[in-house]
Amino acid sequence: MKHVNSSTRVMEAGTISKNGAILKSQMSRRNFKQSTFLFFAVFYFSVASTFAQDVIKLKNGMDIQALVQVIDKDDVKFKKYDNPDSTVFTLKKYEIATIVYADGRKEDYSKVVPPKLPKFDRMKLNIKYTRMMKDFFQDLDNRMSICGFSERNIVYDFLTDEDKKWKASGLLDIGWCTVGIWINRQARLVALRIKNDNWNEIIVPFDKIRSVESTVYGYTQTTGLGIPLGPIDVFSGKTRERFQGLRMRIVTGDINTGAKAYNMIIYDTWPLRYLDGSEDMYDAIIECSKSIEDELVLMMGN
Repeated sequence: MKHVNSSTRVMEAGTISKNGAILKSQMSRRNFKQSTFLFFAVFYFSVASTFAQDVIKLKNGMDIQALVQVIDKDDVKFKKYDNPDSTVFTLKKYEIATIVYADGRKEDYSKVVPPKLPKFDRMKLNIKYTRMMKDFFQDLDNRMSICGFSERNIVYDFLTDEDKKWKASGLLDIGWCTVGIWINRQARLVALRIKNDNWNEIIVPFDKIRSVESTVYGYTQTTGLGIPLGPIDVFSGKTRERFQGLRMRIVTGDINTGAKAYNMIIYDTWPLRYLDGSEDMYDAIIECSKSIEDELVLMMGN
């Protein structure tokens, strides 16, 4: 039988006590690390959820990474996700297709349309009409600015003040006054507003533009004043050709998407009105067309 003296027992007891203290210390450190990790994980995910991005998809196809702040009756207010300390931006609901929130919820605004303008009466001071017309232009400028389209080249800019008053006399004419191109050089995108009754832009990358040409359409022969004499109409002998409008044909595409053509209506007259060089707006319309064509050609070359 092995004899164990008291001093050995004391040493063993001290070793056990020391090892226990070490083990307890290691467990404390491990628990502290786990608690710290858990704290920072909770903090991270809470911050991430606080600043998780919402996606606003516009009807023109562009996506805005956003932090939605307020949704009013007609407006959506938000901050840009990459700059949460920036000012609050505002979009009209009719400009938005959908909003997909960070938590997966989705709101659909695709069927929201712009307010219908009241009938315009040239003989009266139509305050409501004028206000709504200005609101439309402001909404358009605001939307383009938010999307980064800081430059524009549109028909409206080439008209005189008198021509602007004359043309902006109805809902379609207001749309006509915004026909042209809006440019985002940093993102190398051009927004085409091709028709007077199209409220939404078509966004095209510079390198997708393949060709552009200005064309006239609606050639008509006029023969002066007609005088009915029984079953026969007698007209003056003078005849000339005039064209009803001016449009620009823009072809886009590549080997993967194929070609697609857009006809931008630079000038579209009312029935029985023509553009033949004698109108006050003729020079402005032709200069507008040439200017837009020159810009698009430059984009093709870069």
